[in-house]
Amino acid sequence: MDELQYREMQDEDDVAGYLKLHDTHWPHVSLEFWREWTKTEEVTISLALKNNEVVGGIPFHIREFRIRPDVTIKAAFEFSVLVREDLRDRGVGSKMMDTAKDFLKGRADAMMVYRGGELTPGYNFYAKNKHYDITYLRPRVLRKARDAKGNNVEITDITELYGREDDVLRVFKSAFEGFGGYPERYPGYWKRALNSLIYQEIPQEFKFLYVEEGGVLRGYAIIGKRSRSNVISILELATLNGEKKPATQLVNCIAEFAVRNNCEVRIHSPDFSLYSDVLREAGFIGIPRSRSSMMIMAYIIDPNSLAKKVWRENENLRNVKVSAWSPSRRVILHESEASTPSKEITLEMKDDILTRLLLSRLDLVSAVKQEMVTVVGGDMNDIRDIAYSLPYTPWEHHDIDYI
Repeated sequence: MDELQYREMQDEDDVAGYLKLHDTHWPHVSLEFWREWTKTEEVTISLALKNNEVVGGIPFHIREFRIRPDVTIKAAFEFSVLVREDLRDRGVGSKMMDTAKDFLKGRADAMMVYRGGELTPGYNFYAKNKHYDITYLRPRVLRKARDAKGNNVEITDITELYGREDDVLRVFKSAFEGFGGYPERYPGYWKRALNSLIYQEIPQEFKFLYVEEGGVLRGYAIIGKRSRSNVISILELATLNGEKKPATQLVNCIAEFAVRNNCEVRIHSPDFSLYSDVLREAGFIGIPRSRSSMMIMAYIIDPNSLAKKVWRENENLRNVKVSAWSPSRRVILHESEASTPSKEITLEMKDDILTRLLLSRLDLVSAVKQEMVTVVGGDMNDIRDIAYSLPYTPWEHHDIDYI
């Protein structure tokens, strides 16, 4: 294995070399697309090379990722990971991962991946490389629509959305302002998302559905269908202020559309997502994790740097030093403003719990009561103050973001 070299992508020869390997396993993507895709600063690849030939690659798409309403971080999403078949199970993937952890420092706060199959070698690869589950996106399936009508819903080509992005953005933000768990939306996001790598690998026909009242957009949905597939995916669903009535109208219309096209409907969302009750009432069935699963896994690249971004100031802790300890990491969560702290508090936990804490995925008060986190130097009043500064945030997922 000494003849293998590991480094970040450098030039178009690397792009072409990775694409040649990519096409041995993943659906073909044109070289023209790959060159344009990798020219942007937010896309890079960790490579393994043997005799100057690319034999492994972990591409990354660095995105502005919202973890709670007041905090957005840079998350490097991994996708289309591959090692040449004759070199698998020899640690090549882990060495590429270690290389990426080095060159991404200062450019991304966390590495993330959408991953399924908790009993598969692919999942175990990420777990071995210290990626931890931070949210579970349950597959939900509607195989037979109920007798319901999606009244007052328009079904149009996706280009209709591109012409109404201001309205769509307003609706999306009103619905999901209080959540984290998704890349930040901005004008132009939807067109970029629907032309991203995943939809080059797996082309789909997209439709834009919407509900209007008095000229005001009340809700919309984006659906996609692969050619020669009997599955329609709900890629995004949002209603003004999270209202349930237009969500029901949209879901019923999607169900009708699926029946006409002899299809089933699928969506991934957390168990207690904003529209869980709407989906359940429409007849969607959640698939057990033992049969099918998807989650976001994350590895924190520089926990001390991330802690400074996510800590919310609290007057009660101004002169208190707060640290976190895990078996592999020590993190300063908050430095006292006074030269001599009035108190020093250490939170003790495992690495997966630390990952959740820094990404707003942990209810700290409950975690302390359950001994998932133990405390040195602080009482429950202190824990409540720290929980204010590192608050738990519910996450939402939209399949359009998958890569």
